[in-house]
Amino acid sequence: MTEIRLYLATDAPEKACLMVFHRGLYGLPEWAAVADSVAAIEAIPAGSRVQGYWFTETLDSIEMQEAYRRRWQSGAVAGMTAEFAAQLDDWCARRDAAEAALIARPAPAVEAPLHAAGGRKWS
Repeated sequence: MTEIRLYLATDAPEKACLMVFHRGLYGLPEWAAVADSVAAIEAIPAGSRVQGYWFTETLDSIEMQEAYRRRWQSGAVAGMTAEFAAQLDDWCARRDAAEAALIARPAPAVEAPLHAAGGRKWS
């Protein structure tokens, strides 16, 4: 199993992933995880890098923010450094470049099926 290098503590996982990775939840890399409940925030291992993203003012969100703040103020978790943020930006740029190259590559030639080429009829 891959070591989790970044936890997103959030009340809206989809929005947090869009902000950080420029993708929805489907773009969450295997080295990142989302904590979207008080229990999940409290279960983050001590010493982990955690970044909070808050979008609503519901009771659940406020409780999650308090759990995050308690962990961060006690030193149990660390925030994202400028160096890590730069590495994250670089990772996103490389991922985007690789996807762009894949999309730009011409598709292999495929022979049309006989029924599409006007050959045989369906039986």
